[in-house]
Amino acid sequence: MTRQGYIAFFLGILGLGFSPYHTNSGVIVRWYKQTVTVVYDSQGTPDVAGQAEFFAIDSARTTWNEVPCAHPVLEGGGTVEGKMPAEDQNLNLLYFWQDAEGWNKEHPDVGSTVIALTTLYYDPNTGAIHNFDMEFADFNHDFTVTDIPQRVRYDLQSVCTHEFGHALGLDHSKDPTATMYPKMTVGDTSMRVLAQDDIAGLCSIYGAQWSAPVNESGSGGGGGCQASERTSIPWLLLPMPFLLFCRVHRRMLVAVILGLTSLNFKVITTETGKEVKWGSRDISLHLDLSQSQYVFEDDATQILQTAFNVWNDVPCNQPTIEGTTQLLLDSVGSIIFQDLGTYVAPGVLGLTELEYDADSGFLSSSRISFDSRTRFSLPGSFTTVDFASVAMHELGHLLGLGHTDVLEATMFPYYYRGTTWQRDLALDDMQGLCHIYGGELPKDYAPLWPWQDSPGGGCQDACEPFPASPVFVKSNRPQYSLDTRRGCMSGPVGDDLSIVLALVSLILLARKTCAS
Repeated sequence: MTRQGYIAFFLGILGLGFSPYHTNSGVIVRWYKQTVTVVYDSQGTPDVAGQAEFFAIDSARTTWNEVPCAHPVLEGGGTVEGKMPAEDQNLNLLYFWQDAEGWNKEHPDVGSTVIALTTLYYDPNTGAIHNFDMEFADFNHDFTVTDIPQRVRYDLQSVCTHEFGHALGLDHSKDPTATMYPKMTVGDTSMRVLAQDDIAGLCSIYGAQWSAPVNESGSGGGGGCQASERTSIPWLLLPMPFLLFCRVHRRMLVAVILGLTSLNFKVITTETGKEVKWGSRDISLHLDLSQSQYVFEDDATQILQTAFNVWNDVPCNQPTIEGTTQLLLDSVGSIIFQDLGTYVAPGVLGLTELEYDADSGFLSSSRISFDSRTRFSLPGSFTTVDFASVAMHELGHLLGLGHTDVLEATMFPYYYRGTTWQRDLALDDMQGLCHIYGGELPKDYAPLWPWQDSPGGGCQDACEPFPASPVFVKSNRPQYSLDTRRGCMSGPVGDDLSIVLALVSLILLARKTCAS
């Protein structure tokens, strides 16, 4: 008996909404005072002229102060000299780190993609915040305060507005239009303005009798810091903050993070729990790519051959993927274009259908379909819906990989219109492949990057294109994933009906069985 499993590549994001911080006992973490005085280290940042950075910070404070409900007011307390983060728990300090050594010593577990982080000091029993430190990785990022789109790098006012939300008790939001959404792009200034989700979150935290006095008590812990228990994260949430117990107060680290460090790959399994994978050393696919309305057959073939090479180069024990336009007897699958809006549901870019033995999990045949009605773009052209990214994703399914929670991974289940970062395999993708087929990934291995850069990192319709190409590190991986926020997706913004229809259709497809 064999069963067919169906995996689809969707657009959109599910489960939107703000999230406050809570203690382990479920108490909301928040302020119990009317005003919170904020001070800035006098050195500021050398990225901008004069004291323009302080005006940007003040604007970010004012944005939260103007929310029309009861909440603490963030007051400017001027500048201070010679103060360091975590040094004085009577200060709410903003500090720009100019040296990587100092930053790494203070935050050894924070990755290189962190732009800024906010540390809250609060009572673990009452949830009352005592003070906070807001730190910026200035040595590794270029901050700007300009309003000229072509000159914006990491917009300081946007970063500060996000971080002040953390300082007031807001965790990351699942709403991609929110300022508290945990992903930022080069050139984006949209986080300067609060979304309705941000406003609702703040008013929810301080809607109760928040200004009442609180009897604060210590946690009773000894000296030093130790990691607390990990909290499991729901699907599609970005990394939860690291929780550390420090003396009598708990220290919570929250950051704007452009990528995940934890490995969350998923593999496709049978009903009996067997991992779905190929038992042969070669996967021969028939390429029938003539039905696309927007992609020439030769172009699609070239992109797929390149995608084969990227997956084949990973030094695990996976089978080699080969494709040909000739129909061969040993072909175990095909790649085609068809109208997936009719076959599955509107908004589906790609679909992988796998036929496998339900008992052993070994695959016998496959088919990858790309939507023939989608206006795919090619590497080197202005990016709309990047065909290479979708192809890389579907080939991962072909090899047995399911969807992952890791946003920077190729196997993340949603595509952001105008982006190309899913062309590039993340560590999570490669570790998943080695898990299925065996082998150990060398520590110094960097995946192939054979793609031609595409101009315009944004989308044509709802967003302005980004003027700069992604920043690259030595491994030829984009250092920052420039995904387009605020609804720049291939379908209508917030098209929940299409997503629901797609999910229902997949459930129905997955129930189909065929006799071998």
